[in-house]
Amino acid sequence: MSKDIELDNIVLRKLIESDVPQILDIWRENNLYEGLYTIQTFATCDPDGFYVAYDLNEVIGACAGPKSNENIAFIGLYCIHKDYQGLGLGLKLFKKIREHLGDDINIGLGAVPSQINTYKEKAGFQVEDIHRMVVFEGKAYGSEQLTQEIDGIFVQPINDTITERVIEYDAGITKYRRDQILRLTFNEPMSIAMAAIRIADDTIAGFGCLKSSNIDEVINGPLYADTSSIAELLMHNLLHSFHSALENGLIYFALNGTPDSSKLAEKLGLIRKEEVPRLFTKAIPDADVSRIYSILTPNFSPF
Repeated sequence: MSKDIELDNIVLRKLIESDVPQILDIWRENNLYEGLYTIQTFATCDPDGFYVAYDLNEVIGACAGPKSNENIAFIGLYCIHKDYQGLGLGLKLFKKIREHLGDDINIGLGAVPSQINTYKEKAGFQVEDIHRMVVFEGKAYGSEQLTQEIDGIFVQPINDTITERVIEYDAGITKYRRDQILRLTFNEPMSIAMAAIRIADDTIAGFGCLKSSNIDEVINGPLYADTSSIAELLMHNLLHSFHSALENGLIYFALNGTPDSSKLAEKLGLIRKEEVPRLFTKAIPDADVSRIYSILTPNFSPF
């Protein structure tokens, strides 16, 4: 430790908006990443699901477990400032979130592979999803190799006119509605959200978002589509409408239940960084994983 620490000065409390920049700084110091406004989006929807450790005038750690609906929550944002690691603060924050969620709701998380047995045997996360999250990262040098045109399909920014249809499309994939989460996501600063639409009947065929993060690279989340060609078309339009993604690099959270999701990342030229097991306390949530190419966020949502 690089500083003298008085444990009595450290308190655990609920997140307030001014904490977010400090949390993102801690994440960056630990080589972790999240969208610049993703925390605010999910904290608006479930303000009781976010806790921080606070020492005098400084946020030194955080953990979150926002509810996606009354039946499912997802734990993430787990971080402790390097100067305060090894003091048991992470476990205290984790327990605080578990107390908030209770025992009746199904809780998920992305597990550190070396800690799977600990989560299963000591924390109650005994159900392992057969589908893992695969993190890809790097420069999208292959963007011009993606599908750029499909007969009968056009891509446009998500606006108020089509938002409700996009929410309905999302619910068909995740099997629950997340109206507020998506409306806030589509309107986050320093981000872009686009949808693929069929000309014949004006129905949604896919949608995706890019957002600036706490590091230079841009995060893709989500990317949902009916086919791999539509996913490529969306990604091409997103990348060329949000140039910092091409300039600074892209982070992509594939779900290996959709083999084409990893193929898209590889076609872009992204590098496979890690594979993350997904654990739940009660059951694997139902979803149409065949249409999930990149999940919304690995911190706060199962899909």
